[in-house]
Amino acid sequence: MFIPIFVLSLVFSRGEPLPGMAVVLLLALALSLRFGNARTGANLRAVFARPETAGVVSLLIPAMAISGIFGGPVLMLAVLALAFTGLLLAAFRGGALVQESMPASLRPSAPHTPALPAQPSAELMPALDLRELCRGLPPVLAGEVLATVDRLEAVALQAGEQGDTRRAFDARQGLSEYLPETVRAWKAQQGDERDPDELAQALTLIQRLVGSDTSSKESLRRTWETQQRFLKARTGQSANDTEES
Repeated sequence: MFIPIFVLSLVFSRGEPLPGMAVVLLLALALSLRFGNARTGANLRAVFARPETAGVVSLLIPAMAISGIFGGPVLMLAVLALAFTGLLLAAFRGGALVQESMPASLRPSAPHTPALPAQPSAELMPALDLRELCRGLPPVLAGEVLATVDRLEAVALQAGEQGDTRRAFDARQGLSEYLPETVRAWKAQQGDERDPDELAQALTLIQRLVGSDTSSKESLRRTWETQQRFLKARTGQSANDTEES
């Protein structure tokens, strides 16, 4: 963009070096604001990421050409003065102006809100009592249950940010259905029939159910359902044996 502006400033300057020097100064100022300061660099990135910015900046070329043809160096310097003003405004106020131009629903409420899972966690699993779910579990298994919850929450947040409704739904299903039903079915068995490895494998299966690979989700879900039927059948058999004895 600066190359054609510089060429126009030399062609239509009528021997006056000021327009060409002004273009060089504009380029130097743009580079110093972009790379010399973190805040102004971030503001410029925010402004130039907007699609309408390219259209506004491209107007400099015809403006320089028309002002050079009909007005000479004075009007060309006036156009460059507007470019200087716009560049300084974008560098020092660009980020705020971009947010003000956005709809209120799209403005970020806090710079690091996605990294705080506490509020989304409460929304994702309002009926899941982790303390009750982990009660009676060996410490190692309780830790794996908590790790599974963390994994499901992270997937739900990431999928929501990326607009992946399928993965977000699977993660919510994992928190509200797959995880609590699996743990409760395992805990409902008689103590001598509980296999810790069996629950650990079930937790791994639940994490795989909400993974990014969608090709094997149906088979994983069928495996989980088969395992659930097996656990519940064993629990019912244990209860009948207890009643008979």
